[in-house]
Amino acid sequence: MIKKNNKNIIFFIGARGGSKGLLNKNLKKINNKSLISITIDQIKKSKFYTEIIVSSDSPKIIEEARKNKVDFIIKRPKNLSSSTAPKFDVWKHAIKLYEKSSGNNIDLLVDLDCTNPLRYTKDIDNIIKIKLRSDKSDAVVSIANSRKNPYFNMVEYNNYQYLEISKKEKNWPSRRQDAPKVYDQVASIYCMNANFVKKNNFLYQGNIKGYLLRDFQAFDVDNQLDFDLVKYIYKKYNFD
Repeated sequence: MIKKNNKNIIFFIGARGGSKGLLNKNLKKINNKSLISITIDQIKKSKFYTEIIVSSDSPKIIEEARKNKVDFIIKRPKNLSSSTAPKFDVWKHAIKLYEKSSGNNIDLLVDLDCTNPLRYTKDIDNIIKIKLRSDKSDAVVSIANSRKNPYFNMVEYNNYQYLEISKKEKNWPSRRQDAPKVYDQVASIYCMNANFVKKNNFLYQGNIKGYLLRDFQAFDVDNQLDFDLVKYIYKKYNFD
């Protein structure tokens, strides 16, 4: 165990084998490297890199993690391997097993999602720096400017099955620029107090800060079209 800034900072990658939208998506390759290998490399370039936990139900993903010499591998149980298993429960499980096995407590858990490789090392380091400077926050997560706004051009059906604006303002804005600012949460980087994860059941029970990514970083892979788009952006903006 190596402590950074007197904090035990541990990186986490959760990668299920099953995916309805794109089979084995965490093993899909860009520039001859799988998405999980890209994520591991990004972590190892961080100045806060200490240890990496990989949690998966897939033998193929676990083998890929071993090839990349990660520090701690968890064979995920079936109850945490379905598409409906909460990410928060997977974090809890990983923290419990790591701490029991190593005898060391985790201070900060930094989760990187394989399905969004559109991040630079500086993004990882900046999020951790923000968290280290903000004792009152429970987590810092990646966000991006939203392409749609629930106060302006996002709609839902009402009880009479007619469309209406999702969130109502007293004076409906005539321009999107006049609507309250909203953001997309981007499945890329989460930096959290481990104790916060242990004591809670979902992210927004806590005090959460955001780290704004650029618009071209706000895509993740759920299906083949997503992968084609992410692959193009990854190469165009030189994430290697």
